[in-house]
Amino acid sequence: MAGFTLSDMKKLQRSKKRVRKQGLRDVLTKTKKGVRYDVWGNTIAIYKPKTKKLTVSDAGWATKLTKDRLNKLLPPKHTIRQRKFRWYSGKRIWKGKKTIKV
Repeated sequence: MAGFTLSDMKKLQRSKKRVRKQGLRDVLTKTKKGVRYDVWGNTIAIYKPKTKKLTVSDAGWATKLTKDRLNKLLPPKHTIRQRKFRWYSGKRIWKGKKTIKV
């Protein structure tokens, strides 16, 4: 399975590179405030090292690909599951966006 992890985002933040790509679909970009993760041009995650916060979003695309990419980034207790066509993070219904301390 392709995609980046939170560890990959932290490594890019510390490196001199500005961009890291996996094919045409997955792109990590270093910004002034942190690292942005885009899938097909849609931002699904932003990591801010100063606050140690990770903001994840489905960017309006509730697909298996998006869920797989988000789950690679999220700690186990925050992973996204699907039941009866509805997404859940922990015991709560997924609202499309979430910020956690990492």
